[in-house]
Amino acid sequence: GCQSAESRAAIPLSSSFIADAAARVAPALVNISVQPAGSGLRAAMQGASGSGFVVDPSGLVLTNCHVVRDAAARGGTVTVTLSDGVTRLRGVVEHSDAISDIAVVR
Repeated sequence: GCQSAESRAAIPLSSSFIADAAARVAPALVNISVQPAGSGLRAAMQGASGSGFVVDPSGLVLTNCHVVRDAAARGGTVTVTLSDGVTRLRGVVEHSDAISDIAVVR
């Protein structure tokens, strides 16, 4: 359950606690790009990109539905680029929910 601030033990924070937290989660951060089905300038201009987080060792990525909406609805191509900036993998939209703006990509 939830604990009140008074009931939690104080955790000492370093002066760089934000940078420390970012360094710990950075390997899980991915870039997601979507290229809609089709070709030509119009398809290229309608592409989308965003970020996501790897949330499971099997490769599940949590992202926003609005990023992958076109791929899920119209068969576009999803590319997931890992935090090394080099490794690119084909992604598949497994689930998406427009109301909560959450999607799961594998």
